[in-house]
Amino acid sequence: MLSFQSLPKFLIMFIVVCITHFAFTKAIKVICAVGFTNTGWDSVCWEKGGKFYSCPTKQCSYNNRQYAPMQGCTLDKTPGASNQQCTAYQLQGARYQCWNSGNVRYMCPKDTNTDFITCSDCKLL
Repeated sequence: MLSFQSLPKFLIMFIVVCITHFAFTKAIKVICAVGFTNTGWDSVCWEKGGKFYSCPTKQCSYNNRQYAPMQGCTLDKTPGASNQQCTAYQLQGARYQCWNSGNVRYMCPKDTNTDFITCSDCKLL
């Protein structure tokens, strides 16, 4: 049972724990340069260096759009290249796998595609 004298100590410890918890769970902004996928209310963002983040989908965009534009993309076994609006993408070696809003997968060269979705209010996974 807490005594009258230990209550202030308890409150101080409680405040310290709350401040520490807040400092380590601070929401951050990340550039999804390695990959991005929308899982509904939340999205997963892969940042360079192998870090994964969970971010509110409504806080993710590129120029206020929820896709990353990619050029020079090819469809498997189809000649020619096209520009795609990638709603999900993942780096695979020297190319990005890109899924458009129709969930069609394209392969896009890494060198020419440097515009990525950015997310805010993210938490490190």
